[in-house]
Amino acid sequence: FFKDTDDIVASFRKFALLTPENGVVIINGDDANCRCAVEGLDRKVITFGFSDGCDVRAEHAEMVNGRYQCDVTCRGKLYCRMSLAVPGRHNLLNALASAAVAMHLGVLSEDFAAGIAAYQGVGRRFEFKKTWHGAKVYDDYAHHPNEIEASLKAAKSLNPNRVICVFQPHTYSRTVSLLDDFAAALSHADKALLCPIYAARETNTYGISSQDLADRIPGAETVADFRDAARRLDELVQPGDLIFTMGAGDVNKIVHLLD
Repeated sequence: FFKDTDDIVASFRKFALLTPENGVVIINGDDANCRCAVEGLDRKVITFGFSDGCDVRAEHAEMVNGRYQCDVTCRGKLYCRMSLAVPGRHNLLNALASAAVAMHLGVLSEDFAAGIAAYQGVGRRFEFKKTWHGAKVYDDYAHHPNEIEASLKAAKSLNPNRVICVFQPHTYSRTVSLLDDFAAALSHADKALLCPIYAARETNTYGISSQDLADRIPGAETVADFRDAARRLDELVQPGDLIFTMGAGDVNKIVHLLD
C-alpha cells in the first residue's frame, strides 16, 4: 500500500540503496519518477530508454510483422541489432533493460541478440493459447489500466481483424477507484466483454458491478459467467480476430470452454 506517488518513489529509492556500493542500479531513463528515485544516489546508475540522455538506447526502430527490431546503442556505440519475438512497446523497453544488464556483465553482443530473439514470453503475459474458428486466442494477466492498455495496443500492432477482450475486473475497491481508467484502457479493444468482478479477498460494500464499467465503454457487454462468455464469443468470432482473456483472477478458464 502506497499513500501517494512520493511514497512509491521513496520506496524505490530505499530499494535501490540495498544495492552494494560496487553494484549498479538500472532504470528507465524516460520515466521522471525513476530518475527522481535515484537522484543523488551514491551508486552507479545506468539508464535505458528512447530519450537522447539515456545510456542504453533503441535507435532505428521498426516494426516487422508486429514486432520491434532496432539497433541497441550504449553511449552512442552500437552494441547489437535486436529483433523481438514478443509484441509491444513495453516489451521493447524490457529488452532494453535486459541489454543494459547484459552489457554491464560483459555478455557478447551476438549472444545477447540470439537470446532475446529466442525469448517467447512467459505464462499469462500475452500467452498464445490456440487458434479457434480462425481467430488467435491469447491469455493475459493484465489487471491494471496501464497493463491493459499496453497489451491491447500490442495486440493492435499485429493487425488483426478485430481485438475482442474478455476482461474480468479484479476486486471491487480497484474497480471503483480506477473505473474511468479501466474504461479508457478497455476502449482500445474493438469489443469488450466484461465478466463479474473477481472478489479475491473483498466483499462488495461499494455496490459496484461490471455493468458500471460496461456503461462507460462503447459497445461493451456484460456476461453472466464464463460459459456465457464462451457462448457470446462463439457468436461474435470471425476469422482473423484476436481474442484476449484478461485479468488476474481465473478468467483464463474460458479458454478451455472454446471448442
